[in-house]
Amino acid sequence: MIITRYDTHPIPYGVGDQVIQLVTNNVTELSLNSVPPSNLMYEVFRWALPTEVGVYLSRISEEPGKPVELLVAFDEVETEVVTGFVLYLPVATHPEACGVNYMCVRQSHRCRGIGRELMRALIELYPHTELTCTIKKVPFYESAGMQVIDSHNTQIVMNTRSESTKGMMQILNVQPIYDLNRPG
Repeated sequence: MIITRYDTHPIPYGVGDQVIQLVTNNVTELSLNSVPPSNLMYEVFRWALPTEVGVYLSRISEEPGKPVELLVAFDEVETEVVTGFVLYLPVATHPEACGVNYMCVRQSHRCRGIGRELMRALIELYPHTELTCTIKKVPFYESAGMQVIDSHNTQIVMNTRSESTKGMMQILNVQPIYDLNRPG
């Protein structure tokens, strides 16, 4: 497998398009609330989550001071096919730290070590890595060298160290998208 880092140069359109398609195909797994297709809000999430990821992708190498990076795994045979990705935000004030926003491996390529290799490459770049995930994914991330440090709503907080970094990440405020049906 080939892993490419996008941090200082824009993502080729075809690569970004495949990442967005992976997000669209895995909305339930990637959304904080694990929204199933039976949920009335599923179509909102199916639109909003790829839109959010698209905005993050557009920030790679575009906005100084708002770092966004992406690791992409490509198929060994069909080298233009994206098999997985991890989208993360470096912590500007702590050069060894980052927070993972989204990680996904193509359904047809799971259980081949792609996720593990993406995490290995990420932790090599940023030894102080943090993410949140569902309980179901804890064993995978533990096998990648992370540990549970807390919980937050429906998510488990995991880190390569015993505590979170004190630095801040430049996340998008996407809450208004999800509050569309609330009065006020």
